[in-house]
Amino acid sequence: MKGGDAVVDFGLATLMWITILVYFITMYAYCNDIIPTDYLPIFAAFIGGIIGLCEYGFRIEDYPASDFLSAFCVGVIAGMSAVGLDQIFKRNFE
Repeated sequence: MKGGDAVVDFGLATLMWITILVYFITMYAYCNDIIPTDYLPIFAAFIGGIIGLCEYGFRIEDYPASDFLSAFCVGVIAGMSAVGLDQIFKRNFE
């Protein structure tokens, strides 16, 4: 990289991976009545946080967190993105 080239890598591929994984886990829990519907966003955030900690623990190369707390928060945000993704489909296509 040359001087003056400011390319910031936020690890978007990693965040999308967490979001997709949380989406499928949440849909599985919803379809099998494992979690009540009112608690699905909390469940998705918690699962995202756990996956975020796991990815930080495995030292994924482009993971955008430098400590455990920020790794958990990145996972929670990705989990909540999965809930938002689900709501986009429900509101616009049903």
